[in-house]
Amino acid sequence: MADRCQSRTRFMIYAFMGMIVFTLVYVFLPGDAKFIGMALANMIALGVFIYSANAVFFSIIDEVNIPTKVTGTAAGFISLLTYFPEIYCYTMVGNMVDNKPGVAGYHDVFMFMLGCAVVGLVAALVLQRMNKATHAEKLALNKAAEAKAGAAP
Repeated sequence: MADRCQSRTRFMIYAFMGMIVFTLVYVFLPGDAKFIGMALANMIALGVFIYSANAVFFSIIDEVNIPTKVTGTAAGFISLLTYFPEIYCYTMVGNMVDNKPGVAGYHDVFMFMLGCAVVGLVAALVLQRMNKATHAEKLALNKAAEAKAGAAP
């Protein structure tokens, strides 16, 4: 699917947009038992967007032209950023739910998730802009090299 988006960064943008939409459903969904079916369907949809983004975040390394010499370091840094929250998020989310029992605690959890998705979307948009600038710079350098080669006697 990421290949159909022409760019893995663009795919990440779509994934974060999906995360934002489906997290907003939870923010506005009433905490009533009659909405359980909708909540379950929404969880499946949200999970699809979360795990599809998770599946491609390492593949962005070659899209941003990381030198081969430091690819391992980049992968380690990505792992640190993406897996580090698993150390503290369970405790933090548990505290949110414990401090505000019921729907209010879960509302805080979903607002936190929404904030994380927005930060991810902004990061992906910045990365896409950087990729476009790098691509335009490469094209300009290639044109200049071709013009110089064509002008040489």
